[in-house]
Amino acid sequence: MPRTFEQNKLIKDQRKKKICAAAIRLFALKGFENVSVDEITRETGCSHGLFYRYYQNQQDIFLSIEKDIMSRDDGKYLIRFKEYAKKGGVVGLSDFLKVFSTIAQGEEDVLYYYATIARNDFELSSVPSAYYGPEDKAIFQQLIKEAIEDGSIREGDPEEIANLCYDIISGGLMRKVRSKGNPISLETLKRVF
Repeated sequence: MPRTFEQNKLIKDQRKKKICAAAIRLFALKGFENVSVDEITRETGCSHGLFYRYYQNQQDIFLSIEKDIMSRDDGKYLIRFKEYAKKGGVVGLSDFLKVFSTIAQGEEDVLYYYATIARNDFELSSVPSAYYGPEDKAIFQQLIKEAIEDGSIREGDPEEIANLCYDIISGGLMRKVRSKGNPISLETLKRVF
């Protein structure tokens, strides 16, 4: 008996989910630019033809994964740098840390997505993000500068402090990706400020 439309859709969705799960894990572990379609198909046990049936290339699958993650739960995993900038200083930084804590405790693919972003120091020169860009790092540095100016955090160079924060965040994400251990807690991150 032939499969129904619903059965075929379920099979298609399961295949795509398996390909996406393997791709985002490989991107996080090896870096976006170091993962080939061949590695993704080897990891999933699917053919190149099946991969290309659903995705044009690595960028296409990354953007598909990103879109799926950002649309979940009213965007709870989306870091909204521009909104934090409007709040300013320590309030904006606090909101960022709350979202980061949600990300670090979140679903595995969300963790892998942000680990991929973090591997590139949030510069995104080689990761095709539709949601994040180089201006976000400047906004983060501005929030730190405002918090220094209002006395909420210690004196220092905002760029150096931002880089330290990125190193801590990146290290925490990568530690969890590699070991499946606990990420750096929100309280630990708050102590940095």
